[in-house]
This record gives sequence, C-alpha cells and structure tokens, in this order.
Amino acid sequence: MKVTTGYRYRLEVGSQQANRIRQIAGACRWLWNHFLSFREEAYLAARSAGGSLPPGAFSYNANAAELTRLRKLLPWLKEADVTALQQTLRNLDKAFVAFFEGRAGFPVRRHRGDDRYRVCGQASFAVSEDWVRLPKLGWLKFRKSREIPAGRILNVSVSSEGAHWFVSFCVEHELSEPAAPTGAPIGIDLGIAQSITFSDGRPPEHLPVPTARESAFLKRLARQVSRKQRGSQRRRRAVARLAK
Repeated sequence: MKVTTGYRYRLEVGSQQANRIRQIAGACRWLWNHFLSFREEAYLAARSAGGSLPPGAFSYNANAAELTRLRKLLPWLKEADVTALQQTLRNLDKAFVAFFEGRAGFPVRRHRGDDRYRVCGQASFAVSEDWVRLPKLGWLKFRKSREIPAGRILNVSVSSEGAHWFVSFCVEHELSEPAAPTGAPIGIDLGIAQSITFSDGRPPEHLPVPTARESAFLKRLARQVSRKQRGSQRRRRAVARLAK
C-alpha cells in the first residue's frame, strides 16, 4: 500500500542563502495577500449585491495570467522562483474552495515573519544524500537525521522556525509491513515525577522534561508574545525568544 509521509530536516545555510530564501518567501507571502485582497473585495461586493461570484472568475488560471503581467511590472517579483509563486496561487485557490464547501474558514492574510513556500514538479528540485537543489538557490545542505524512504518526492517545502530554516519532503512510498510481536504487551504511563512508567516494573526511562522553573519561564515568554501587536518587530523578537 502506498502512503504519503512528510520528512522535515534542518537546513544548514549561511546568511546570504538565508536572505535569498527570505526574499522568495516574502514574494510568495505578498502574492498570497495581494490575490486574497482582490478576491475578498469581489466576494464582499457580490454578497452586498445579493449575488455570487461567477464560476471560474477567480480561479487559478485567471490568477496565473495576472501573475505573468505582475512579474513584468515588478522586477523583484521576477527574481523569485516562478514555481513557488504558482504553487502559492494553487494553495490560495484550494483554500477558497475549502471555504465555499464549508470545510474551512475564510483564508487569512500572512504576516511578516510567516516565511514558507513550496516547490512542486520533479524538474524543479533534486535530492542527493544530504543535499537538496532548489530553484534560485542551487544546492543546499541539510541535516539528514533520518533516512528518506525510497519513493517519489511529490514536493519540497521551505519554512522558518525561530532562527533556523527547515526543508520538508513529501514522499510517496510503499508502507512496510509491521513487525511481528516479540513478547507480551506492555503498558506505558506518562507522568510528572517519572517521565515514563512501565507496567512490567522495569526501571523508568528519563526523558527531557522542563523543570518547574523552566515551565514558569516558558509561560512568561508566552505571555509576552500574546501581549505584543501582531506583525510588529517586538512580537517577532518575542516569538524568536520563545522558540529558542
């Protein structure tokens, strides 16, 4: 049986590469917000007039044609990877389809610091050992903490978390058969005084859990984030402190 699984790794990039990734992610974020505002105005206008949007009026094909015109007018948009921009429009189209079908809420704007984008198409990327080749970036090294199963990589996503960049591979592969049981079942209980307690009485294993002092510190950092205005520099710094 074939399954689709995501595998995420930390990228090892320098300051110049990180700035280039940030520029591409920023272009995708701007494109998302631009067409989201355009669709939102049309949707609200149609509702106020008591009508509805005509089918296909704001589909991916219509937006892709407008993207071609925008890339000619805005040089900085042309510097971004076109496959990532096109995938952003596809994601926005899927978000609106889910909204109109009642499966999700209305799509929201992406704020500065929300750095992520996706590259699709087998010709757009390549993976070799612990290296990945992406458009406009070339070969980037990542920390291969676990093996990628043999299969077809459907897409590659780049995102930021805290002060680091990560790459994710969506892999379609065969699901291996589960291993046969080798003994009696064992119950596991997660606790506070002991990280893990086993039903067969074996010594508990120690997992890294925050101490009471560390938990209080994390709560204080989380409160600082919640009090900052969304999209502000202070909130971004507070989020970075909490993520670190």
